[in-house]
Amino acid sequence: MKDYYLILGIPQNASSLEIRSAFKEKALLYHPDRNPGDPNAEEIFKSINEAYQILGKPIARQQYDYRVAQAQTRPQYKARPRPPYPPRPVYNYHTFEWEYKRGYPHTKTYVFDKKYFHHQILAFVIFGLIAAAILTGSRVSGYFKNLEHSKILAQQEQMHHQAQAYFTEGKPQQALEIMKSLIKANPFETEYKDGGEQMVIQLRDEGQQMLAEKHFMKALLNFNLVKKYQRYQSLDIWLQIAECYLGMGESLKAFKTMEYVHIREPHDMQLVLQMGIILMDSLNQPREAMQYFEKGKERFKSIQQSKYGKAYPIIMKADEVPKVYSDLFLQCARANIYENDFNKALGDSKWAVFLKNDNPEAFYYRGLCYLQLGDSKKACGDFKEAIKKNLPDRLSAKISKC
Repeated sequence: MKDYYLILGIPQNASSLEIRSAFKEKALLYHPDRNPGDPNAEEIFKSINEAYQILGKPIARQQYDYRVAQAQTRPQYKARPRPPYPPRPVYNYHTFEWEYKRGYPHTKTYVFDKKYFHHQILAFVIFGLIAAAILTGSRVSGYFKNLEHSKILAQQEQMHHQAQAYFTEGKPQQALEIMKSLIKANPFETEYKDGGEQMVIQLRDEGQQMLAEKHFMKALLNFNLVKKYQRYQSLDIWLQIAECYLGMGESLKAFKTMEYVHIREPHDMQLVLQMGIILMDSLNQPREAMQYFEKGKERFKSIQQSKYGKAYPIIMKADEVPKVYSDLFLQCARANIYENDFNKALGDSKWAVFLKNDNPEAFYYRGLCYLQLGDSKKACGDFKEAIKKNLPDRLSAKISKC
């Protein structure tokens, strides 16, 4: 970039008057009319005129000063010299030889002689030997792998036959353990899965038949094996196990088994009723039984309110309500009578009669509540109605003469 201040011979902080007077002085000195035939004076005059055109205008001068300041503060970079390209082989068609170009002092040439072809053939032979070795190794490895796989398949087939033999001999647990190991070793083999499932189904059917014939211990063994080895867990197996415990007289174990199912199906009212009866009759825990009966009553209330509203006792139809709720109110009345709370027992027995008016026990317990509350007339009426509806002998013997 030209230094216009140096051309006019003025400092950078010169005023516009100083710039103008310096221009006039320089222009008169180097004007072409005063220096005819001097090309050097003509070039200097052009530079003086160019400098004045920039410095004589304030805006152009500011722009020029800014560019000069930027050029002075900007770091100067020098391009690094590019290294020479390495020589590349070029085929010379005149001499029929490969040679290096670009003027390097060393020049290597390739000659297609016997030595060259000997090297090429040797390279191809080595490459072929390596390829043959790799191919042979892979085939040998594949052969041994197939041989090992065949041995494993034969061993698994033998285990499958052994499992079937165990199951036929009445050793289902050993058979199912073998099938379990086969399924684990072959998770995508459907033959073993289906075989194990068929064994479990057969055990379940045999257990149900034993349960119907009241062979509770044998049925329990079968159901426990089904529970352990069945592919998809079913809560029905747990209920059948509980039924076996009840048949064997182990009420506490039956209750614990039912409790497992109740946690997973809290709205099964038949199960709630059965658990409460076990607590009250077999385990002699009426207060704990009352908690289960109250759950059933709350469930009944919420269903009827959602269907009929708060006036459901007046609007609802008794024949549309499942029988299990009538039994729940009846058992709740029994528990309250056991606790000598006859007012609550009367309310529960009224619901039991309303929901199932052909149940003689409902009339019996309502009459018992009336009798304890001092209303003998209503009590005798209910007792007579209960006897008319074939009240069981164990309860009819407790009725006093009216």
